Amino acid sequence: MKYQAIIGVDVSKEWLDLCLLIQGELVWRDRVKNDSASIRKLLTELRQSFKLTLSQTLIVLESTGSMECTCWKWPGAGKCQFGWSMPCISKPQMG
Repeated sequence: MKYQAIIGVDVSKEWLDLCLLIQGELVWRDRVKNDSASIRKLLTELRQSFKLTLSQTLIVLESTGSMECTCWKWPGAGKCQFGWSMPCISKPQMG
């Protein structure tokens, strides 16, 4: 499936750091509180400002510390496509 846009999200307990890519170009980024009211307002603003359709927008969250699990409670989450990014863990080379 080809997505209209990709929203990248770095999730923490209190904040969401977000960026929006349209056709591979960074067009927006911001930080919002990690609560339902802030997320509802954010999604409404993004849909209006960038003419986004949630069903054609991929939301990619960094999967660390289980904080990303709150995304299922986001308003409109049932219409969204979610992807998970796993952080790389590299071991130092022992000489």
